[in-house]
Amino acid sequence: MIVGALPRVGKTTLLSQLALEIASGSPALGLFDISRPRRVILMQQEIGDEAFQERLSTAANGYRNLSLDNLLIYPCFGLKFDTPAGNKEIELLLKETEPEVIVLDPLYKFWSISDENASAQQQRSLDVLDRYIATYGVSIIIAHHLKKPSRDSSGRFIRQDSSLELRGSSQLVAWADTVLVMNPIEKDRLIGTLDMRHAKDEPPVLVLTWDRDRLRFSVEIQGQPTGAYEQGIVKILQAGNSHMAYEDLTKALVSVGSSKRTWQRALSSLRSKGLVAYTGAGSQPKSVWLLNPRTVGWHLLD
Repeated sequence: MIVGALPRVGKTTLLSQLALEIASGSPALGLFDISRPRRVILMQQEIGDEAFQERLSTAANGYRNLSLDNLLIYPCFGLKFDTPAGNKEIELLLKETEPEVIVLDPLYKFWSISDENASAQQQRSLDVLDRYIATYGVSIIIAHHLKKPSRDSSGRFIRQDSSLELRGSSQLVAWADTVLVMNPIEKDRLIGTLDMRHAKDEPPVLVLTWDRDRLRFSVEIQGQPTGAYEQGIVKILQAGNSHMAYEDLTKALVSVGSSKRTWQRALSSLRSKGLVAYTGAGSQPKSVWLLNPRTVGWHLLD
């Protein structure tokens, strides 16, 4: 599995959360069953070991059946799994600890390739991970960065299909069974789009809300507009190229009937489902954007 996001969006937090959930046998992201606690090795090279363990200790509160034997933190700054020395160190670790899951955060600090866009270099490194999977029976979860977002003619950031967003060659996307791409829609809220190779049905779109007290995300499946008021808002936004000034939208809604408060409640409901987002703050005029990452490119809002 690959978890992709721009810098400082929450990759490390989400990977730590996945590690805690898998190690404790809790539903992963609150959605996917983990049949029993699994042994996880968490390896990260972005935060100092002491600060990271302090964060993880806070995030671990509330997880039942979490054993210290099942969640192992391995100090590994400077380790490259695709070099002879790094590969030898990891193989020894796998033999001694017999994990079922390895978490690597972030990928670019764990491999030694000089050009992430070079397919041949990338494939050689991925072959090392495939050997770990085949030899030791582990699953691998990786954090990776997204490409720099492009802008449209109005200067807005445009996001593409999640499988096209990961930095580097297409070999990485082809290697993964599951790709989760996280994009912010407003402060402390993100949309997570899943590509799942073995899913029987279309994967859900996730709404991730940052919980500052518990240092983890709460996860909901993106909702659908229900009732005449929510559907009416969606139709008006669609007619306005998926966005509209907040005041103009309110006037348009009131003009077709019902009170301003009724429409505001429907708009708030759509926002809580991750179907619309606001821009603007303070004295600046707000705009309302319709988000539908399943079917169209959508805008990453400043």
